[in-house]
Amino acid sequence: MGSLIEDIQEDVKSGKKSMIKPGDSLDISDVYKYYNLGDDVVVSNVMKNANYLGIGISNAIKMFNPEIIILQGKVIEFGEKYLDRIKITVTENTFPKVKDEYNIQYSKLGEKVGLIGATSIVFEKTFNLDNLNIAEEYMIRKTLRISS
Repeated sequence: MGSLIEDIQEDVKSGKKSMIKPGDSLDISDVYKYYNLGDDVVVSNVMKNANYLGIGISNAIKMFNPEIIILQGKVIEFGEKYLDRIKITVTENTFPKVKDEYNIQYSKLGEKVGLIGATSIVFEKTFNLDNLNIAEEYMIRKTLRISS
């Protein structure tokens, strides 16, 4: 997100109309605030960021054809408008054969997704889990087998 903030500050410094004043210190929480307030410079740069991410995702789709792409992290705070821009860019930059056969969504696991993923691997390897379902409700199920 550093580049996004730098791009916003550069546009403000160049005189583009914004609620942000040249020289103001910005962090990601400020970007979210001004984005939600509809600041032209911030919205423009966030959408440009979504386009870049969409191009990257379309390249991954062309190379690997994944069933699902789950976005996690700070971008989730930009909401559905950001996700919609990514999807439009992916559609514009992906082969016609697969352009409508992808699934891009935000993670439902929040900030703890890495911890949950690592824990699920440990549980799966340690307990030989048959059915691991953490995507919706953080549930782990195991069919117990009793050996003689």
